[in-house]
Amino acid sequence: MGPEGFGVDGQPLQEGSDTRRVYMDPFRSHNLVFESDLASQLKAMGVASIEHEGHLGIASTADMIRRAARNIIRSIQSTRHAHDLSIPAESLYPDSDGALYSALWALLVLPEDHTPRSAGARYLPYILDHIEKQFLIDVRLIEKFTIPLFMDSPHQEQLRNTIRVMRAGDLMPKPVKSRRNETSQSVRYKVGQAFRHRSVEDKSVRYVAEENIDDGLVHVGVNLMSLAGQHFKRWDKTSKAFVSNIRDEYPDD
Repeated sequence: MGPEGFGVDGQPLQEGSDTRRVYMDPFRSHNLVFESDLASQLKAMGVASIEHEGHLGIASTADMIRRAARNIIRSIQSTRHAHDLSIPAESLYPDSDGALYSALWALLVLPEDHTPRSAGARYLPYILDHIEKQFLIDVRLIEKFTIPLFMDSPHQEQLRNTIRVMRAGDLMPKPVKSRRNETSQSVRYKVGQAFRHRSVEDKSVRYVAEENIDDGLVHVGVNLMSLAGQHFKRWDKTSKAFVSNIRDEYPDD
């Protein structure tokens, strides 16, 4: 329904205008759905009439965010199961890891109204896993927004310990991998070169045999760019390689 005094089309209501609520069901139809139809469905499901308003009333912003977050998670899960490897992954689900990560955060910081704020603890393992593997810079978000949610809870100390481990690992100097020995000098590829696995498009970290490497990559997608930004300064179009930001670990590349 529109704001008070206005219809769903944004125009001021005239005397005698139809002020019935209307709903949208984008998953099944592009047509408007009327309250009477939904009330009939609730009745058929055995929902008492006195409870109808709770189901058909205006949803809060938080309700809409939670619903969108759950839809994102379900969509990504179903799409990954149906992924055709012949189709580039990012054309199916652009930055699915980032979308999943954002949805988990939304469910963590916006728990249902009738549940304690600590109920979001079930999402913590997945969020922490994403942070450790791809979003290490977001450790500060855990400190600022998540720890206060779990005051006087065992989860708070667990979170503090996890953060200490992450920060300690980040501060540890990385072992230097030089190309000055005979074995390293024979390695064909250098840090920063972008290539494509001939058969895999899932952003995983794995060993890739040389015969499965396609080094003719001419387009660097948004997904790769956002991931590479954690380790490289920029993309050099001339050399078709990323400019390294980890020379302390790979000084010769």
